Amino acid sequence: MKKIQFLLWILLTLLISASHLLGQCYQCEYLYASDPQTPWYQKQLAIEDVTMVAKPIGKFYQVDLYMHYKVSPFDYANDWDTLEVVHYFKVPKSLAITDSWLWVNDTIMKAQILERYDAFNIYEGIVNRRKDPSVLYKNGEDQYEYRIFPMPGNKSRRVKLSFMMASNDFNEITLPTSILKFSSPLPKVKMIVYEKDTDKQPRLGGNITFVKRSDPNLGSYHYAEIEPSYYSDVSGHAKSISFKLEQEQKDVEMFISSSPIDSERGLFQLVVSPSEILGSDTLDEKKYVFAIDYHSIATYYSKTAILEALKNQIQRVVKPRDEFRIMYNQLTVKEVSNDWMKLSEVNLDDIINKITLGNNSLLSSLLYEAYDYLKTEEKGSLFLLSSDNTKVLPSSAQALKNELTDAIGVLKPTYILDFANYYKHGQYTYYLDKYFYGNELFYKTLTSNTRGAYESLELDNGSADLNESLNLLSGKIRQNKFDFIDYDIKAVGGLCFDIHAIENGSRSILTGSFRGRAPFRLELVALYKDSLIQKEVELDVVVENNLYLPYKQIHAMSKIYNIEGSTNTETEREDIVELSLENRVLSRYTAFLALEPGLQEPCFDCEDESDNTVSVVDQDQDQKMLTATPNPFRNTLTIQLTGIEDAAEIEKTELMDLTGRVTTLTLDWSRGENGLIAEMDGTDLQSGMYILRITVKGKVYILKVIKA
Repeated sequence: MKKIQFLLWILLTLLISASHLLGQCYQCEYLYASDPQTPWYQKQLAIEDVTMVAKPIGKFYQVDLYMHYKVSPFDYANDWDTLEVVHYFKVPKSLAITDSWLWVNDTIMKAQILERYDAFNIYEGIVNRRKDPSVLYKNGEDQYEYRIFPMPGNKSRRVKLSFMMASNDFNEITLPTSILKFSSPLPKVKMIVYEKDTDKQPRLGGNITFVKRSDPNLGSYHYAEIEPSYYSDVSGHAKSISFKLEQEQKDVEMFISSSPIDSERGLFQLVVSPSEILGSDTLDEKKYVFAIDYHSIATYYSKTAILEALKNQIQRVVKPRDEFRIMYNQLTVKEVSNDWMKLSEVNLDDIINKITLGNNSLLSSLLYEAYDYLKTEEKGSLFLLSSDNTKVLPSSAQALKNELTDAIGVLKPTYILDFANYYKHGQYTYYLDKYFYGNELFYKTLTSNTRGAYESLELDNGSADLNESLNLLSGKIRQNKFDFIDYDIKAVGGLCFDIHAIENGSRSILTGSFRGRAPFRLELVALYKDSLIQKEVELDVVVENNLYLPYKQIHAMSKIYNIEGSTNTETEREDIVELSLENRVLSRYTAFLALEPGLQEPCFDCEDESDNTVSVVDQDQDQKMLTATPNPFRNTLTIQLTGIEDAAEIEKTELMDLTGRVTTLTLDWSRGENGLIAEMDGTDLQSGMYILRITVKGKVYILKVIKA
């Protein structure tokens, strides 16, 4: 028996090691630390000192996430442990990761972007030599894997990740707080918006307020604190936090950034709501039935979260001329009103707050009554939010669809968000060479037969953002409304080309290149109910020439977003890798890899904008703040700090070699003509380049010096 147990232990160890080393856990979400040489020795992790800095880039937002990984206070690690941080996380699909930093002591190492296989081999080879790397992979359209080594058992590792996020219909994004959900305990998030980046007022969901603060180096900024209860419910499941900058809602907007070399060449973003531009929303008076079927034991999502998502979806979809009903399950099917309602005539918050969802599914009854209301409405649609997962057999799925058709007639377009938990029940069926979970087969049959759309949160454990999934459904409404839409963007003396779209809600964000000059015009042609609709609009243009490089990243992000899939041809993979490497936009075929000093050049101009901001200035001979002569030097280096009068203001003087080893210096400073002067004895130093780093009243000055 002991021999069998030993063999099973060996097999389990090999399986764990193989899954970790391959870096291919495509459905995983977890956070832990372990020793790569003994992967069964695992520790719970906490994420601490979290700061998000948001800035607008046209109709996108860049969000910089600063955080520390550390062994949880609810766990214990030895001082001598050498651990690897392993973090699998999910974030919204409509974003890209564009940067990764790793702190080695006080030095920022900005990650290189490499082909995935190369990064994997380098990382694993260095970890085996117990060095200092971090690596970030993209494993799926919304799934990522982050590894950092080493993390001593009693210390933390500081990192920064940068996200480029497309805004939705309301000019808002969902903050990537889902990254934090496995931290134990959950951290408070500090949110910063600098006035140097925007003059617009920031807003957070959940009635979280900003206050004004000021930093001596970075200027005034808006500051807010997001407590864990705002982004995680009492059951520990993720809730979404929206962020936006207050601005006027427009049907069409164009942003451009010209090339620094040629002002008549550049990149653009065009945000357009085709239904509004073409007037189809004003021509139609649509009727919507919103139905919730809440089966409590079949979902991780709380009733509060579902009702909040319903409210957001009604606001997103229903236009002023439209009418709607709300139905839901209790012991019987309930309604909030016996009549059709208009948003302008009701208080939606009051209506939602009065809904008390039941615990047992009434799916068949809800569908029958909802379709019955819509059967005489030419322009009606049904939105169903359901966690029922009982009808798994193909015969049952088709039978219920046929029963509804026999009773009602032609079924109206149906849009379904399936938020059932399939891990818990494990219900699936195999049909036409595919596995269908829970009620998926019935929902797909129903939506495909009614020209609707289906979104599933299958296998998600309650971590997906409900609003993100409902955004996708909103986009499908627009796509299904028109048989086709063509966007023709024109510039004076040139053209707009290489255009790609990111869908996020009922509007499109088009990114592309232009050659020419203003004014720009948009000609929009669509086939709507067998008729061609055409509209030409002269575009008001916002110029953001100081953001050309982020615009390049956004354009690359859009192209990768449209090309990248679970299966790509060799040519497509090559195109994605080229776009990714050239623009620092992470893809499935690349990785961000940060190494220690000596293996990679430190980033001396990386600016830390977190709430613990320290301005780091890479000094050269022209700046004349920190100078040293002679440089190169042989034995003695004379250092001068211009403008500093009192040696007591000097907090720390350090010398770092290219291996990353830091030596703290004690120098004898004296007053000179323009500041302080000291001599450093370099007799015992080996020849090579060094980094001299002096901290004065929280400000760090850096100078490269060479020992001859």
